[in-house]
Amino acid sequence: MKYYDEPMSVADYKEIYEMNNDVVGWIKMEGTKMDYPVMQTPEEPNFYLYRDFEKNQSARGSVYAREECDINEPSDNITLYGHNMRDGSMFGALAEYESAEYCAAHPNVRFDTIYGPGRYEIV
Repeated sequence: MKYYDEPMSVADYKEIYEMNNDVVGWIKMEGTKMDYPVMQTPEEPNFYLYRDFEKNQSARGSVYAREECDINEPSDNITLYGHNMRDGSMFGALAEYESAEYCAAHPNVRFDTIYGPGRYEIV
């Protein structure tokens, strides 16, 4: 699995989508280990809670979008789930945002979907 420094191209998504068509986007937070594909299975809630990108059992699980979220429509409210890992991976990186200094230095989250790039500011 490769990680992306720039918004993904259509060719990048095509390659990843061919590996697993449950992928709906990519989340990245600068300065953290958060750099993962985002999965979604509307017909099977929480499918990726304990499954990796290849759909194998995994205690780490995957980052995934709540089944009711419509990734097609731009929204200010998309619920993403992921484990809070002690090693700082997955959503374990969010603990750093308790520090005002860290938050000021890392104010953005990039959540690109298969429909286009998205940049969000942490407030």
